[in-house]
Amino acid sequence: MKTSETVTAILEALAAAELTNPPKSARADTGSFSYTYAPLDEVLAAVRPGLRKQGVTITQAAGSVDGQPAVVTRLFHVSGEWLEAGPLVLPGGTAQAIGSAITYGRRYQLLAILGLAAEDDDGLVASRGEGAAPGVPRDGGGGEDTEVPWHELLAWFGGDEHRALVAVAKANRVTLTGKPTAQQILRALEVETG
Repeated sequence: MKTSETVTAILEALAAAELTNPPKSARADTGSFSYTYAPLDEVLAAVRPGLRKQGVTITQAAGSVDGQPAVVTRLFHVSGEWLEAGPLVLPGGTAQAIGSAITYGRRYQLLAILGLAAEDDDGLVASRGEGAAPGVPRDGGGGEDTEVPWHELLAWFGGDEHRALVAVAKANRVTLTGKPTAQQILRALEVETG
């Protein structure tokens, strides 16, 4: 996170804003799992009044880093102080996938910089009644496995559930042959990971 030289006034303003987690009003269903979340417009509608009252405004810009789409979120205070999150580098793909990734990135980055949550973190896990999604090493497989939440993995693959499931299978050393369906991959993961 980047900040202005001083942040006392903006941090006091954020504390005084008394922000609460936005309600989860939207439901996504990918066929294999579903989850609820607060869409970006509802997150903005929930946080802007409290921030404005304390002299804080939000800016979010989409750009690119090394040819990949990226989002930067900045909070400005009337004192001139600011906080910046980003850039959050997103997956590329079709124009529609990039647009979806930017919206996703803006929502997550704004929630993160404000310390809020606005979704059922892992619909796949909830639908299977487990504690965490199968692990995908964040470090590329060279070190200790750290489990990645399903929504992060799905966003990394531009919302392409099949590609995300293939990555999970590979990370869990599940051998896939041919062009398996999402259901077949899930079955193979259940057998392999118990």
